[in-house]
Amino acid sequence: MRDTASWEEYYTDLKKLGRIMLWPDEFVVRFVNNEFKKRKINKVLEIGCGAGRHLSYLHKEGFTVTGTDVAQAAVKLAKKRLSSEKIYKVPVSVADGVNLPFKDASYDAVLGWRYLHVFDKKRIQNAVDEIYRVLKPKGVALISTRTRKSTEFQNMRKGFKETRNFNYVAGQISKRALNGSYLTLPQIKSLFRNFSHLRVERTEWTTQNLKTWESYWVIFAEK
Repeated sequence: MRDTASWEEYYTDLKKLGRIMLWPDEFVVRFVNNEFKKRKINKVLEIGCGAGRHLSYLHKEGFTVTGTDVAQAAVKLAKKRLSSEKIYKVPVSVADGVNLPFKDASYDAVLGWRYLHVFDKKRIQNAVDEIYRVLKPKGVALISTRTRKSTEFQNMRKGFKETRNFNYVAGQISKRALNGSYLTLPQIKSLFRNFSHLRVERTEWTTQNLKTWESYWVIFAEK
């Protein structure tokens, strides 16, 4: 798991390298149309909102949206994007996913995209419990998190570490990067055991001309 300072570096570097994601993920678009709208969801909280691509999309789809991220650099990028699109009524703030500054049962839906793998074993259950806490009864969560088939996990398991330009070099990797962050299906079922309904899918693709394998669990849970 990266600490807060590392996340600040991460988003600063993404901006410098021109690698900020601009478009909503196709899974998010699909679930919003198939589930959020069908359930007449209104208030949506995005945790780990990054540079704001989903905040912008959700607002334009008519939802009342709030965003949080642990990194101030990400929050600044999200606010800048929203402002550039003349979107002024989407609050975005710095917050840790294990201690969300919102009342119990205050949101119809929670979105956490590319999210849970950033937590270590000691914090990941707390992060899921916070999602459950802020959801209204029958509220839903859409979460994605890396699987152990991803190139990132495989490289770290071999003793590599991620560099500032998002490549991998040989070196010492912290146990926190491996312990509990890359979940198995049984672990997901255990973490979300308090939810009344759970559906899990997996999506995979390659990048960098087949050099990198991306693999994510996609989790849909109902309180």
